Amino acid sequence: MTIDLMPARACDNFDYPGNAWQASGATVERYRNTFTYDANGNMLTQERYDEAGQQFEKLRYYYAINNDNRRVKNCLYHVNDPMAAGLMPDDIDDQGLFTGVLAVINTDNNYGNNQLGQLQRDKPEYIEEIHWRIDGKIGRIDRVNGSGLKELEFVHDAMGHRVVKKEFTDTHQWKKYYVLHSWRTRQCNEHL
Repeated sequence: MTIDLMPARACDNFDYPGNAWQASGATVERYRNTFTYDANGNMLTQERYDEAGQQFEKLRYYYAINNDNRRVKNCLYHVNDPMAAGLMPDDIDDQGLFTGVLAVINTDNNYGNNQLGQLQRDKPEYIEEIHWRIDGKIGRIDRVNGSGLKELEFVHDAMGHRVVKKEFTDTHQWKKYYVLHSWRTRQCNEHL
């Protein structure tokens, strides 16, 4: 069962000097964003348009299904986009072929999840592993070596509030850390 929702659309019938909507006018493709969902609220498709009304994304989201084509988990494993790569700075480019085989779905696709359904790996963001705390908060994010992106580690107080954020290079070398101090965050040290 697929649920189609009304798209977000722009209209061209606003009278700016009079600050009022006009009785006639048309919707335009400018900034249109359309989604479809399944009955569990999982996003199935998304189409995005830019300021000129040109489509730059036509995303399809993939989840684990069994032999009867029924969803067995509500965890996202893969995203595809048949549109050309790099059309917009923030668009999602095609991420290759989806492997729907349940035995390897968690390792052969863009995203991997742990037994609780928490995101554990994200290939497009070069996240090799996310280490979750027992209270459901992120304790550490390890990046793929050579990605050039920061690895992060978080320290929480007894109430579960994040009080320290540590940054490391993608080769596990300490770079800097931030400490939550009353109402502001302060950079405490920097190396490199």
